[in-house]
Order: sequence, then structure tokens, then C-alpha cells
Amino acid sequence: MKRILLLLCLALAALPLTAQKRLVERVYVTTDRSAYVAGDMLWCSAFCVDASGDSPALSRFSGIVYLELVSSAGTEMTMKVALNQGRGGGVFRLPSSLPTGNYRLVAYTAQNRNETDLSFLSAGKTLSVFNTLSTRRVKDGVRIADFGEYVSRETPRDAAGSLRAKIGRHARTSTSVPLILENGGAAASVSVSVSLQDGINDPEGGTVADFLSRLPAPGTVSFSDTRIPEYEGEILRGSVEGPDKDKVEYNGTQYAVISTAGAASDTYTSVVRDGKAVFFTNNIYGDRELVCELLGFGEGTDCFLLMESPFLRPAVRDIPPLVLSPDLREPLLARQASMQMQRTAALDTLVEFLPKRENLLLKESDAKVYHLDDYTRFPTVQEVVVEIVPELRIRKGKISREKEIQMLYTDRTGSLSYYMGDVLVLLDGVVVSDHARLLDYDALLFEDICIYSAPYTLGAKFYRGIVNFKTRKNGSIALKFTDQTRVFDFQGASLPVAYTGGVLQEKDYRQTIYWHPLIEVGAASERTLMIRTPELPGLFKVVVEGLDSEGNPIYSETFLDVR
Repeated sequence: MKRILLLLCLALAALPLTAQKRLVERVYVTTDRSAYVAGDMLWCSAFCVDASGDSPALSRFSGIVYLELVSSAGTEMTMKVALNQGRGGGVFRLPSSLPTGNYRLVAYTAQNRNETDLSFLSAGKTLSVFNTLSTRRVKDGVRIADFGEYVSRETPRDAAGSLRAKIGRHARTSTSVPLILENGGAAASVSVSVSLQDGINDPEGGTVADFLSRLPAPGTVSFSDTRIPEYEGEILRGSVEGPDKDKVEYNGTQYAVISTAGAASDTYTSVVRDGKAVFFTNNIYGDRELVCELLGFGEGTDCFLLMESPFLRPAVRDIPPLVLSPDLREPLLARQASMQMQRTAALDTLVEFLPKRENLLLKESDAKVYHLDDYTRFPTVQEVVVEIVPELRIRKGKISREKEIQMLYTDRTGSLSYYMGDVLVLLDGVVVSDHARLLDYDALLFEDICIYSAPYTLGAKFYRGIVNFKTRKNGSIALKFTDQTRVFDFQGASLPVAYTGGVLQEKDYRQTIYWHPLIEVGAASERTLMIRTPELPGLFKVVVEGLDSEGNPIYSETFLDVR
């Protein structure tokens, strides 16, 4: 599968991308609400739509969507959401330093960046952010209203599609009530939000029906074909920097390798051509430390790999000003209290982690694992390898004449066994290209040694086996790296998460009491969700929004009065 996808990517890079020119993607994003306080959790759901046909449909192409929270002053926050069959979800914490004002949530794919204009940016959603702990405001982005001038509005939006949300009109606090999604038409993919209506107006904005009505007509979008589409996942790019970068003669023997602590499968390699490296990933999840190392550049060459940002950071105009009034004091203080409660609550008791597309390069079932607590402990790596792990040995390499870890290889007939070099050595998932550095490591910190004895191709490099030394507490951060290695803070894709609620130990003052980004409802069927009400009484709005399998918009709203 990896080889097929690699060939596909190479073909897309080399050919005129005729098929790509026919694919027009637009991304619609729903959120749990449209007005927040700084520091709040932003729950979102992405719908990547293929607009190239006669009727819109979820795109099966791109593997990741990029989101930017943009004010008139520029991009304030960046995010990534992994896509699977055109759908994805994520959660992000809004920075506590965000100035008060309105923002545009812009979403796009790498395929969008092949378009010759930026018309896809017009699909962004407007969000309001109130900073209750700072007087900072978006420049020219706030209008001050007098006391009594602010009028709370609740304008019902027209229902769309054949799916309806049904819930009892009244419910008691701290109880569970059923929400029924009744679908009378084609199968639908939707997001579901239940949040408090507290008198703070949402910014003006349309629904998914408005989004679909603004899709470009087939054949009206032109392409420049400058970016490789990201089918399998995010494509990371880096460039060689440093005092000696112009002295390097690229002859096909220079490589770059990236890896992340904790995930052995998140290891990728690239040939360095003309000072550039390109890594085809399967999406890296979460904010991680990314270890980037250059290989084959020669000892003493002062170079390193600098990763490029994938974000556009566009200038967005026509963002309406936020109306700020003394009338909002009480509801904003209540929102601030709710946000602080969520910061102290154990979120893992309130959320449900949803399935994600796994990187199956190194499956647990493929590994032989030595759990070192089951053996006599030895203080050095040399002793551990000799006494416990017969698949490994430490010898001097034939070419480098430096100590390296070699792995026992058995041919397919089982009749011939011998040790081979070119083994990928990992420490907690981080590549250790200079094996001698690992030999100085404290072996008492090892917990497991995982042996993958089959040959593996990781991008541009072939390895005759992989060994991952796992420590108790992510000991790779204490490893001494080579001079041509840099460690960067990397922003990965958000894990897909639903906020389904639960029983809190503290006071339950949640204002968003339910959020699910990826709900599937079959054709002519119904689905029941259980909603846990908080201790906070009030009127809660239920919003269900999405698409059906025939490309029709789905929008339904109703209200639940909690007493």
C-alpha cells in the first residue's frame, strides 16, 4: 500500500495533473458555537467537498485540512484537522492572549493552493472572541455600544434536508435526556452541538446551504499545479540551512530523516535535492517534538534542516466589527467561569476519542518484544544486547569502521541466517543514526526492546530491520544528538474527539454540554444520542448540520429548556 501511494504521489508530481485540474475542493467548518471567551475550547468539524461535478459530494482526496483564525491584523492561530473520506474533527484551545474582536476561520487543503486565485478563502466562518482578562482589542474590529443599546437576538434559521433533531422541550438539571436524529432521506454525515443561549449574539453567518450555494461552477476554476496534493496525509517540506549550505554538492547520497518521540511509525526519510527535502507522511497527530537530522553531509559540515510552514497566513478583509456593551458583563463573567471550570476538569472523563486512520507501518503484532523487567537487569547497552537479545549484535561497520547495531537476518527458506547492517535504530521512536551514541545510554532506563526483523522502506531509505528501544519516561529527550540534528516544536493534526459529557466531580457549569463532529445517520433511519444536562439551568440550543450522500444540505435546530 505504501509503495502504491508513493508511486501515485510521484506520478502526480511529474505529470501535468490532468485529473487534479478537474478536482475542486472547498472546506466547510462547523463549530460548537460561534462566540467564545479567550482560553475556551474550540470544537470543530470539517466537511471537505468536491465541487467539480454536477452535484457536490464529500471529497475522497485530501488527507488533511489547514485552519487559520484570522483577524484584520493577520493570523492569530493555526490548526490542522486530519481528513478521512472528506470528514474530520478536532479540538483546540483558544490562546488566552487573543484580543477581543471578530475573526474569520479560514480552511483549505493543499489542493486549494493549486488554484490560481484565493477564492476558496471566502468560505470561512466568522467567530467572536471576548477577552475578559485583557483590554486588548483587534484594531478597528470592535464597536462600543452604550448600556441598554445591545439587543440580544435569536433568529431561527430555516431547516434544510430530511434530517430532524428531536428532543423533549424541558429537562431537569444533572440528568440524561435522549436526542433523536430522525432521517427520512439519504444517509447523512453531520455534526451535533448543544450549547447554552446566554444572550451573547453569534456573528452573522450562513449555514451549509449557503456554503453550497456559493460553490464555483464546474470548469470555472483554473490551476497552476504547484503543490503536490496531500492524499495520504500532510507532506512536510524542509530546506538545508546553515553556514555551509552553499558548499554542499548534492550527488544523491544526502538524506534527511524526521521522527517524533513516542511514535515509532512516525519516521520518514527523504533524499535531499538542491537543498530541499520532501516527506510524505501519514499525518502526525498532536503537538510533538520533531527531530530532523541530515545524513551523508560529511563530518564537520555546519548544516541543519529547517522545516517550512504549510500555512498561507492570508490577509482577510470585510470582517464585521464586534459589538461590545456593558450589557454583556454578566454573561461574559459566566462564560469565563465555565471556561475555568473546564481547565481544571479531567477532560478525558468528558470526551470520546474517535477512530483515526492509523499508520500501520510498525504493527505491534509484527514485533518481538523483550520486556526487560522479566530479565536480569544490566547497566550497559552492550550487556543487554549480548545477554538478552539474540537478534542483535554490536560490531564495527565495514565502511564506517564505527560501532553499529546489526540484526540477525533469516532468508525466506529459513536455511540461512546472518547479521546485517543498515538497521534503523530508534529510541522512543526517535532515530539514532549514530549507534555509538546509544551505546553510552543508561540501559537501566529501558523498559522494552521491540524487534522488527523484516526489511522496510521508509520513503527514500531501505532498512534491513528496525529496533525500537523504549524507555520508561520518554528518555529520548536526554539523548545527545549529532551536530546536524535540530529539534523543532511541531504542530500535528488534532486527534478527532467528541465532547459527550459525563459526571463531574466539581460544579458542572458547562455551557457547551455536547459536541460530536462525526455522526453518521443511515438512510431512512434514526439515531439516538444521550445528552447530559449540567447543574446550570438555562435554554440550550441543539444544532445538527452536515450533508447527505446525495450532496444535499442538512440543517436542523431545536431547543432544550433545562430547569
